[in-house]
Amino acid sequence: MDSVVLDAIPFHLDAEELAKKLHLRKETTHLHDLNVLIQEAQTIGKPKALYRVAFIESRGDVHVTVDGIMLKSRVLRVNLDQVYRIFPYAVTCGLELEGWAKNITDLV
Repeated sequence: MDSVVLDAIPFHLDAEELAKKLHLRKETTHLHDLNVLIQEAQTIGKPKALYRVAFIESRGDVHVTVDGIMLKSRVLRVNLDQVYRIFPYAVTCGLELEGWAKNITDLV
């Protein structure tokens, strides 16, 4: 099976939760700046994911070979003991958001 790309992933940031994690008080002027950044990020961000089906070809004591790639991990080997296919995946916030974030120089 070919890789499947998912690119219609909703992207929403919870302003209250983010302010809480950043320890911003409700009376601070930084909340306005945070909301502006959140709006920009939600406009620019394009999250993407990619996955595919892969089959386990062999198992050793401390490794598993999947589609010709040896993955060395006893924990992985044990966790995949009764499995014959897996779904490897990668997820990204997108190059768009990374490029935007690199232009932000104000630490606050």
